[in-house]
Amino acid sequence: SSAGSAEHIGDAARLLMVRINVLAARGDARGARALFPEAAEALGETSQTFLWNTVLKAHAKAGDSAGARDWFEGMVENGIRLNSKTHGKLVESAANAGQFSEAERWIAEVAFPPSMGAASSTSGGSSSSSRSPDWVGPRPDAKLHNMAATACARAGELERAVAWAQRLLDIGLMQPAIFGALLA
Repeated sequence: SSAGSAEHIGDAARLLMVRINVLAARGDARGARALFPEAAEALGETSQTFLWNTVLKAHAKAGDSAGARDWFEGMVENGIRLNSKTHGKLVESAANAGQFSEAERWIAEVAFPPSMGAASSTSGGSSSSSRSPDWVGPRPDAKLHNMAATACARAGELERAVAWAQRLLDIGLMQPAIFGALLA
């Protein structure tokens, strides 16, 4: 957890993280990336997922799906642990860019991650029993599905929004709050 690892870092590193987070909230990926090397060194190994996800957040807020995809690939190449926030930001970056097929692809990857091996790419990954027991990432959840449905609705993509709402119903994730967000 980021709170637990925050206890082991110094004030300078905390201030760097505050700066990066403010930049990320503004969607300033360039600024967040510029501070990243210094923050990575200051934080050490304990908060790397949190740090990398914060830069990913900047790309998501900016609707920069290409930058988010590039940053994600760097996470994978550097062996950074992925979590639900990682994939949530990838979905958000694509949805904010209006790239709904990309958002849908990221949601599918959350359900059937690449770490499952070739079986998922050849079988479509439809069997939950084929999921890797080593996978530490998220499973499909209401938040990711709602993000996709809401983004489609806001962009006027009626058929896609309805398809996502139907999927939420089919897998038992439709909740009153999600339904209300789709109607807003």
